[in-house]
Amino acid sequence: MPKKTIQRITQELKFTAGSLLEFIVLKMLSSKTYSVDELFAELKSSGFQTPKGSIYPLMSRLRTSGLVRSGAEESDTGSFLRTYDLTEKGRQHLASLRSDWKRLNALIAGLGC
Repeated sequence: MPKKTIQRITQELKFTAGSLLEFIVLKMLSSKTYSVDELFAELKSSGFQTPKGSIYPLMSRLRTSGLVRSGAEESDTGSFLRTYDLTEKGRQHLASLRSDWKRLNALIAGLGC
């Protein structure tokens, strides 16, 4: 891939490995509430390999940014699990990420990849 093309993609879109995980997690949270354990299990079962330890700081950042809200649900064992769901601000951010993803795919397709 020519260096100018890489720079163009980098400048136009801010997709990194971390933002890809953010995009996927926000997409998952757009349909239901999850705990970190549930997020990790579903990611793993779908073939997306990420360390479980990378999800905790992501959820903290998303919560601090107002993109997700947290709650608590009682587990089968009687303990409480922190759960997360998407806020309206999170839905708007997800829409922006979807748009970036489409543009990234179009840029890649334009390269003949």
